[in-house]
Amino acid sequence: MADYMFLLESRLSPEQQALVARLQRHCQQAGLNLYLTGGPMRDLLAGGPIRTLDFTVEGNPLKLQKGLVAEGAEVRFADEEEQSIRLRRRSVRFRITAAHTETFERPGKPPEMRPAAIIEDLRRRGFTLDAIGLSLNPASRGLLLDPTNGLADIEARQIRMIHNYVFYEDPVRLLRAVRLQTRLQFTLEERTAARAAAARENDYLAHAYKASCGRELEAIAYEPDPAAVLKALDAEGLLAPVYGPAFKTAKMNLAGLSRLAPAAAELEEAGLTADAGPVALQFMIGDLPEKEQARLARLPMSKPLVSGWQSLPGDAKALAKRLAGGKEPSLAQLHDWLHDARPEVVLFLAATSSGPVQKRLKEFTSQLPRIRQQLPLRELQQWGLSPNAPQFHDVMQRIFRRLLEGEGRTPPEVRAVMEEEAARSGVAPASEAGGAEAKGKGRRGARAGKPASPPAAKPAKPAKAAAPVKARTPNPAARKKK
Repeated sequence: MADYMFLLESRLSPEQQALVARLQRHCQQAGLNLYLTGGPMRDLLAGGPIRTLDFTVEGNPLKLQKGLVAEGAEVRFADEEEQSIRLRRRSVRFRITAAHTETFERPGKPPEMRPAAIIEDLRRRGFTLDAIGLSLNPASRGLLLDPTNGLADIEARQIRMIHNYVFYEDPVRLLRAVRLQTRLQFTLEERTAARAAAARENDYLAHAYKASCGRELEAIAYEPDPAAVLKALDAEGLLAPVYGPAFKTAKMNLAGLSRLAPAAAELEEAGLTADAGPVALQFMIGDLPEKEQARLARLPMSKPLVSGWQSLPGDAKALAKRLAGGKEPSLAQLHDWLHDARPEVVLFLAATSSGPVQKRLKEFTSQLPRIRQQLPLRELQQWGLSPNAPQFHDVMQRIFRRLLEGEGRTPPEVRAVMEEEAARSGVAPASEAGGAEAKGKGRRGARAGKPASPPAAKPAKPAKAAAPVKARTPNPAARKKK
């Protein structure tokens, strides 16, 4: 059990780990059993990046909504009927769903759901590699739940259906199979491939229900490489039956979709974390006729995703006009403009713009990481200022602002800026606590490239550890004299 927890903790980002700990605490308080399931477990075991977190609880997850929102989470979509809630906290997207089973009465109609235990929930899923869970509960933390042997299929790099009616119950699983096959580079297991071919021949997709269509379109928008997935789906002839004849790759901005991931990575290094979903959706359906766009927007997708996509072109046009016009802005002014805008708008321009707009965005993404590397994080900690202290954040913000404005071009200048801003906040090197004379020595040592020394009381422990070694070294010489 501990191995899976170590794997989880080593693969999640610090923000994702913090979210898992927070959610565990909320579920314990609410008396809900919590499991990490589905996509993140598949990606964790397959070695892929974990982009979103899917949780399943035995009970109603909507009772967690109030506490999570109070701690900064944003509700993106909530479905009381399905007892499912999708949220985002900072850069982490996550979903919490009630464990349930599904009964499909007839094609084209959503399934009837009823509460169930976690094992039943895992067994009702479409593919074995998505039917794996990890317990996050105190009594069984780290226990792997794999009732359909999905781990073996991941090791064999294949996609296998759980039962023979997978595509009949939910025909949109045909698209999901191709999407996973494209991203993971897995193969379809022989019987699964035969069932998928039969489902296409019998036109199962004509009976796909809207909720599943909306979820799959949203999933495509959040793929690491949406262009590759859309090309594969179009080649299989699976897009038009679900989303209409106008929804084809020939009418999409595939070049923009291909530039989306590298542009998002550059912005993140510069301190801007953008939600790529609305931008990808704009590239996918933004050039379709307005009637088609309105029809697709009515599919069940998260409201922030749809609203973010619909407002994107107008907001991007306004920001582009500001970046391209007038006198060339300073780096500090450029930083303010881009941080005042929605990150998604900046990402859209980074993936589509040219000329002066692209030049200024490149300046931003190239200069900001360099300035962040100059920030004296270690020096302030050596002075005894903890990164968790409010003063630390204030000092760093003021130093960062001055570096943006062109001060601190060399290491000595950066050091001078740090000392001035630290003095303004009442922070000084530990060696300066002894008075003016020690203060002067500390500054001379700093100018010579030596960090300020800590208080005399702190190095007492290393001295004690070294004492026994010094006491033993004279003994051989003493014996020789005798």
